[in-house]
Amino acid sequence: EGCENKTDAFLNQTYHINGGFDNKDGMAKLNARMQKIE
Repeated sequence: EGCENKTDAFLNQTYHINGGFDNKDGMAKLNARMQKIE
């Protein structure tokens, strides 16, 4: 398996949620995303 395939597999499992630790909306979005994953 090549490096490109491993990178693609890794990136398919990462997520970005816009917002800081002091941003209630960002934290709510992060919480919702984490509950979906679990």
